[in-house]
Order: sequence, then structure tokens, then C-alpha cells
Amino acid sequence: MAAFSVRTSDGGATWTRTGVNRPDGTTSGVVFVPGSNPALFVAVGQTGVAYTKDFGATWIHADTTTTYGVGVAGAGVGFFAGARGHVSVLTQPLK
Repeated sequence: MAAFSVRTSDGGATWTRTGVNRPDGTTSGVVFVPGSNPALFVAVGQTGVAYTKDFGATWIHADTTTTYGVGVAGAGVGFFAGARGHVSVLTQPLK
């Protein structure tokens, strides 16, 4: 099965496929980065960490380590949880 990302602009009534360099595989978390402008979303999962600044039209891969959870408090403050208790801390803004 191919993985894909989708977006809606009408509250979920219709959905369209999006995403160049999208995060493939199982995605276990997606968060909005508070205070980001343009809006920044971070996705984590089976193939690592990726983020988008254009609502999923393009994705930038930041890491390839399998990641299960993500929490972000701002552009340069966040935590990523992975296998065997691994926790990474985001200390630099995503660009």
C-alpha cells in the first residue's frame, strides 16, 4: 500500500492528496508549531521526522530515525520520542 498525505480546506467534507517528499510509512504523530509563521507542521513516524511550511504541499525530512511521538511548544522547543526510551530535544528552529 502506498502512503500519502491529504488535506482539506472545507472542514473535512472533501480531501485531496498532497505532498512532494511526503513522510511515507506509518505516521504516528502530527503537530502544529505554535507561533509559527508561515504555519509549520511536524510529522513523525516510521520513516523519521518531516515538516511542512505549506500545509503539506512539500515536506522537508529532518531525521530518519523511527519516532513515535512529538510535542512542540514553539519554533525551537520540542521533544521527540522513539524506540527504547530514546528522547530527542529540539533546540534549534526548524528552517
